[in-house]
This record gives sequence, structure tokens and C-alpha cells, in this order.
Amino acid sequence: MQHKRSDSSSSLERAVTMQDIADYCGVHLMTVSRALRQDRGNVSEKTIQRIHAAAAQLGYDPSRNDFVRRMVQRSHGQRVVNQALALFYPPQFQQDVYASRLMSGLVSVLEPRFYALVLVHTYARYVTPAMTHDLPPILKRGEVDGAVALAGHIPFAETVALLRKEPHFRNRPIISLMQPFAGCSTFRSDDFAGAREATKHLLDLGHRHVLCFLSDPADFRRNEQLRGFRQAFADAGLHADRYLHVQPYSSPGPPAERLTQPLWQALAAHPEITAIFAPNDGYAIILYHLLRDRGIRVPEDMSLVGFDGTYLAIDDPRVSFLTSVRLPLEEIGRRAAEYLVQCVTDDCEDITTEVFPVELLVNHSTGPCRRAKG
Repeated sequence: MQHKRSDSSSSLERAVTMQDIADYCGVHLMTVSRALRQDRGNVSEKTIQRIHAAAAQLGYDPSRNDFVRRMVQRSHGQRVVNQALALFYPPQFQQDVYASRLMSGLVSVLEPRFYALVLVHTYARYVTPAMTHDLPPILKRGEVDGAVALAGHIPFAETVALLRKEPHFRNRPIISLMQPFAGCSTFRSDDFAGAREATKHLLDLGHRHVLCFLSDPADFRRNEQLRGFRQAFADAGLHADRYLHVQPYSSPGPPAERLTQPLWQALAAHPEITAIFAPNDGYAIILYHLLRDRGIRVPEDMSLVGFDGTYLAIDDPRVSFLTSVRLPLEEIGRRAAEYLVQCVTDDCEDITTEVFPVELLVNHSTGPCRRAKG
């Protein structure tokens, strides 16, 4: 006894093709192809409308035929555009305003172009030894057109090396946001200029002894900031080695735990410090509360500067209190996405670097130095 197959199973078995539309309309296959591309130079408007109406009536869906098309292209050595990109992202990036703003810029460009993002969790790759030396299968099968690293503090260099060895990915574009890596194009903020301008602001207020935190001596961005700090002292005719106090802190663990001991160690060793540079705005808020809990007022006793412009409010979300260097995160994300799409569709032969200007936002967490200069 034969069982009648449902319409849904039949539709899954065979998709409507352009040849079906051509047979239905009594035209050549090339005419259908041109009409669906809106090629008015070779097909009349009346024919275009008739073919589009037939395609809708028959239920033609070009994406249903895309897999076969890509297989044919690959077999002939032609470029295959998947309209998919790998996004290497840090833990809990959706809860981080900094990472979310970069992501927002990326999505604003990719979504209207119907590009999908394949999320690859970077943190897991570096705590699970087996994953450190391998890649997700979708990257190895050549099903993504390129990759972007959302946060530069992740040690991405090993992943870049793996991607460059993969036959189906080897020459595809890789972009790093904020932190440069060999073999990648980089889109980043001008951290040197931001640190220099913020230091000049403090020096103009009369501050001399300044504390800054450094988590990893190999971190490019932190070193760019350190270079900017030092340059501002040199511009003012001051010796940075005397006045700039660099305090290491560890990266693992909650931010408050990372900063508490290094902060009090630095202030105990150098009570002449009157201003602090936080690694970012989130850390600046933590430092603000640590200082306040010890009775150290901001800015009356200690000036405080953040670095990214994402968390300007401290106690009242309606009031911008924190002086910070604003980074154009959305703009960086947008430009990176535009460049990626360009590389996917038109090829980009060279590795490029684009550096974006920053802006010092002066608010209420910095004020005149009220101690004698030392």
C-alpha cells in the first residue's frame, strides 16, 4: 500500500528552479536569470514583472538553490561568497558596554547586507587545551568569508596562525578591533593621543604625581597609553620617571579584586600621588568606590580619569561625572565591517591599519591639585 506524501515533504524534496519558471513562462533560462536580477538593459519591464509574478506563484526561493550553486562554483575554482563571518568574542561581551558598542557598529553594516555572524567564544579556546590547537569545523570547511576579533586583549595571535594554515580559509580577510596582530588588518583608536591629552589636562590642573595601571607589559594598547603619558610629561618639561607611577595588576579574577591591593600598595608607597588613570571607565568606577570607602574624595583629594567613554556616570546614571577619553567604538565597528565586506566581494590584497581620533571628555572627577607640588 502506497502512502501519499505530504506537501511539506514534497517541497523539501525538490525546490522550484529558474528552469521551472522559464518553462512556465515559455522563455529562455537566461531571460529568467536576467529578469530576477532586474536587468532592464536586456529584458523589458513587462517581461520582468511577468517573471517575478510567476516566481512568486510557483514559490521560487533562491536560497533553496544556493547550496548547489556554491558546489558548482567551488568545483570550477570560483569564488564562493557565503555571506557569513566569524566573530571571535570575549566572555560575557553582551554585558560589556565597550564590546557591545563595537558589536553594534559591526551589525549596523552587516545586517542590511544579510551577512550572518558565527560566534566563536575566544575565552574557551584558551582554557581548554584541545581547542587551543584546533578550529570549529565551520571555519575549516570554508563556510565563512572572513573573521573579526571583537576584543584585542584576548591572545588572538595563535588563532590567526591556525586560520592562515587552513586551505579553505588561508587567504580570507581577518580583522582585529583595537589590538594589532600579525596577519590581520587593524581598526583601532588613537590611544597614544588620548593618553597624552588626558595627561596634559591633569598637568594643567597642577597635578604632578600620577598613578596608572598596567596589566600586561605586552599589551599594545596599554603601551600606547603609557607612551602618551610619558610624552605629555616630556612636553611639559618634566621627567616622567620621577612623576609617573606605573602599577602592575593581575588580569584574572573580578575587577575589584584585581585593583584593590595594587591601588593601596601604590598609594602607600607614593603618598604624593594626586591623580589616577584607570585602564577603562568600568575600572574607574571601581576605583572611585574604593577611594570613597577610605574617605578619599574625588576630585577634592584625588582626581580620576577613565579611558573609553562608556561609563561616565558613577552614582547618578543621569549625570556624567567621570572625566574620560571617549573612543569612537561604533564608528570603528562600522568601518571594520565595511572593509570586511569590501574584501569579501572585491578582494583586498594588503593588510591595512586605520587609527581613529579620540576625544577627551572633561567632567567632574578631575579638579585642581590642592597639594604642594613635589
